[in-house]
Amino acid sequence: MSPKMPMRTLVLFWLAAISPMFCADSQKITIKGSSTQGKNVLLVEARVAGKSVQFECFRSQKSCIALIPGDYFMERLTDGGIYQDCRNVVIYRNGTHPSKEKSLGEYCLLEP
Repeated sequence: MSPKMPMRTLVLFWLAAISPMFCADSQKITIKGSSTQGKNVLLVEARVAGKSVQFECFRSQKSCIALIPGDYFMERLTDGGIYQDCRNVVIYRNGTHPSKEKSLGEYCLLEP
């Protein structure tokens, strides 16, 4: 067995072990529609893993945009974010990877 083989095995094991950490908070979503609630709040209706969910954002934020119906990619932020009292998520176009693409917007995930 060559000396490179244990290192290659170690690297492959390490990649397999950490890859779920990067994917655990990312999901495909389907946006059903967006509507304005009052003057300042944008409400977005979506389906995530077969469940209906809602996102909201303040229209005064640059990252708050109305999304047209269709498939997108959602990433749950594990730390920080604009909104303090809920889980912050960022939305990306379908088929893009968060590390290579700027998000379309940041929203508050309203969980039941």
